[in-house]
Amino acid sequence: MDLVVGVGNELRSDDGVGARIVRALPAQPGVETAVVHQLTFDLTDAVGRARRVLFVDAHAEETHLRLSRVSPHGAVQGIGHALAPEALLAWTSAACGRAPDAWVLSVPAQSFDIGEELSPDVVRNLPAAAPAVLDWL
Repeated sequence: MDLVVGVGNELRSDDGVGARIVRALPAQPGVETAVVHQLTFDLTDAVGRARRVLFVDAHAEETHLRLSRVSPHGAVQGIGHALAPEALLAWTSAACGRAPDAWVLSVPAQSFDIGEELSPDVVRNLPAAAPAVLDWL
């Protein structure tokens, strides 16, 4: 099964775009979805069962939608408040004996203020985001 994880807080403006994109995806056979505020250790079981995983998240440094492959990286030490995808994959590998092939779809973002309104740049990128996920699938 493939896993698509929407990351972000929908009450923090653009931060919630990953969650919004994943919530709007049509159901697909062989695909599970999850929406989370942040990547945490408790996702290792679901990630470990997946053949592939795609994390969809807002990124302030990006200017265009970008799909990039990620791999397990980082020492498996104490559990912090939130994990980067690479660290979650490292935890998954340690806990499950394997980590799936993984990618991040980075969505350009500007505003992480309190509120539910998306910035104009995010709104402009939304029409291409869901097709990018569906193409990945």
